[in-house]
Amino acid sequence: MAVSPATFWLGKSYALGALAIATLLPLALVAIMAWLGGEWASIALAFWLGYAVYLLGWVFLITAASVWSKRASSSLLVLLACWMSLCILLPRIAGSTADASQPLTSKVQNELEITRVLRDAGDSHNASDPAFAKMRTELMNQYGVDTLEELPINFRGFLADKAERDLTDVLNGFADQRIEQELAQAKTASTFSWLSPYVALKSFSIATASTDLKRYHQFLRDAEAARFAFVAGLNQVHTNDLSYADDINRNKDEASGQRARVDAHHWQMLDDFKWTPKSSTERLANGLPYLAAMLLWALVAAFLGLMGSSRAASKVNG
Repeated sequence: MAVSPATFWLGKSYALGALAIATLLPLALVAIMAWLGGEWASIALAFWLGYAVYLLGWVFLITAASVWSKRASSSLLVLLACWMSLCILLPRIAGSTADASQPLTSKVQNELEITRVLRDAGDSHNASDPAFAKMRTELMNQYGVDTLEELPINFRGFLADKAERDLTDVLNGFADQRIEQELAQAKTASTFSWLSPYVALKSFSIATASTDLKRYHQFLRDAEAARFAFVAGLNQVHTNDLSYADDINRNKDEASGQRARVDAHHWQMLDDFKWTPKSSTERLANGLPYLAAMLLWALVAAFLGLMGSSRAASKVNG
């Protein structure tokens, strides 16, 4: 009984697909271990499914090349060209295009600009800086005192608090600018997911694992907010609980050093920082466009295989 080219193509795809799924058994074990370790089952399953769709696309492409090529050597050359284009050239082009569309300022440029901004603002860590002479005078007039020692607050702590706030505002401004540039680059690079299944798979993996650039930036923002709250709390203690006299005489002797020491319980505020991962629904939603891109690539490869088998069948019947 004769076997039609379409049936033959489907049989080859089925056999090669079974082999591809078998290669994903280690990934399935890792997904199960992640689930047992606390990961959502839907995320573990989706992660494995994404790789299965990616390999399925290659299965259809391999069998399509075999039905379109007259010789095995021609099929091999076509597949090598596809692999180099889809997995090497296009990802590099995606990165280069992203860099060109939104160039990032260099580290040296950033540091020079930050130094310039801070220099213009004055060194608020230095109580004798000319830029803060007016502030010192206004503060003493506000409380009606003639010397810093008579202030009801510690002037050095007050300056330290202002220094931290000014520095944080400057650095956060530069960080926000950098974050916007990086997100613009990532958005440009992600558009290549519709052209390269490799880019789509990479984007899908980091989206479902919640290690994408947006989540990384959110962690940086939350960690910085926790750091600033911690330092601001210590500065408030410095300003309100430590006298100016004890502060400037902290190195006079051991007893003076003990009076200027902050109690250890103030450091426990660091324990309040908690990092909450994204929900499974949000992570799946973020990965869905890239999964759709991989499905499209698999369907296109399958369509090519069906077209090739129909072409072969017409030649046989003709």
